[in-house]
Amino acid sequence: MARKSRIEPVREFLRNERELIRTKIGEVVDVEDYAQAEYLKGFRDISTEAISLCGDEKSKGVTDGA
Repeated sequence: MARKSRIEPVREFLRNERELIRTKIGEVVDVEDYAQAEYLKGFRDISTEAISLCGDEKSKGVTDGA
């Protein structure tokens, strides 16, 4: 039986937030609120780093149920 990854929901949440932030950055740039856009870019960078810290989708601890 395959073990369920505990980190996958976290990784998915971070990916969704990164996409939401990307969309929001586009909106604030359209209204020329560049300070807010820079602030959001910081959060985007943090979420990108957090995703990389979660590791690859296929880590040693997760088996495919062999």
